[in-house]
Amino acid sequence: MNAFVKTSPFQSRRFILAGAALLLTAWLPLPAQEAPGLEVPPDLAFIRLVNAVGLPGRLKVRINGNEADPAGFQQGDATGAVGLAPKSYPVELEHETLGKETLEVPLQTGQITTVIAYMTEKPALDPKTKKPAKGEAEKKGPRLAWHLDQSPTSPPDLKQPSLTLVQLTSADEMDFKVSGTPATVPAAKPVRVPITRAMGAFPEVHYQNKPVSLLNFKFPADQLVVFFTGDDGTLKQAPMRNDVQ
Repeated sequence: MNAFVKTSPFQSRRFILAGAALLLTAWLPLPAQEAPGLEVPPDLAFIRLVNAVGLPGRLKVRINGNEADPAGFQQGDATGAVGLAPKSYPVELEHETLGKETLEVPLQTGQITTVIAYMTEKPALDPKTKKPAKGEAEKKGPRLAWHLDQSPTSPPDLKQPSLTLVQLTSADEMDFKVSGTPATVPAAKPVRVPITRAMGAFPEVHYQNKPVSLLNFKFPADQLVVFFTGDDGTLKQAPMRNDVQ
């Protein structure tokens, strides 16, 4: 059974933990597999995957050499959070149109790391200088890129939830409103918006005076919404919740 299930943002905690236990049996050493009832350890880190590539074709993801889903992920697919031992994992992204990229993803206890694959025509930056890497500035055309979002898991008794907006379009900035509250979101830079009582349990995100995301905060938990441009040229979104235990 595949632990990386493509899911809605209202996935149950029980299902997430069941997926975590299944993945642990595949990826952790034998002693962990023999734990009574496949109990999920309290010091887990979590990972989830998003295909925000606005081109036709599926995205395949391998974590530590293991296929997250042999069938691959379609545009807009977002998985639930799956628990793993806290350490760094090699992650390979392979898109049918854009090719393959490899990155190292550090997972930390009590945090959800979201690996978001997307398309860009901007050159890759050197991680130290933050300038175009050698030879990248001359490359033309779209390439496969990734964005990592790391957020704490939401406890069951969370009092003040927040919404994190990430936009991975070609725009340098996008001006959203969350139930009337302005939020200017630069490309690939997350912006966090507190969800207040005045916004109600079902706040809406608007862009250019049009609703682009309707969210459910009836059961408080931090949430993440990723915006990207689909292969039809329209704005797409992938919403996720951060409650996993």
